[in-house]
Amino acid sequence: MATRALIPAAAPKTYAELKRRVEEALLTGQRRVEAARVLTYFETGRLINAHVLLNEERASYGSQVLDRLARDLQIARTTLYQCTQFARYFPIVRHGGQLIWAHYRLICQIEDGAQRKELVDPEEIASRC
Repeated sequence: MATRALIPAAAPKTYAELKRRVEEALLTGQRRVEAARVLTYFETGRLINAHVLLNEERASYGSQVLDRLARDLQIARTTLYQCTQFARYFPIVRHGGQLIWAHYRLICQIEDGAQRKELVDPEEIASRC
């Protein structure tokens, strides 16, 4: 009987309520992880781009930096390249935006800047949902 005193008053009383709240907690966590991933990859790309810009007189330096970072940090060179591309194409990233990293990765493959901008426009996104 003493263990009942340890149960918080806000504990879900029914299975349906438990399921709803667990699902809500999981989705909230996933959104936070995705938001952190987007900001992390943006900052990674921004740092690499700034460093390469400081050494722009050396033509192949950017490629060498990506190769070396990939090796030293044990991360795919492609991921690092995508980060640099992301930071170039999207110099301002809104925190808590609707797009996840997978969306940005795909949008960065589009050559036309106007088309990329249209795809990330919040009003355009809302109209497609």
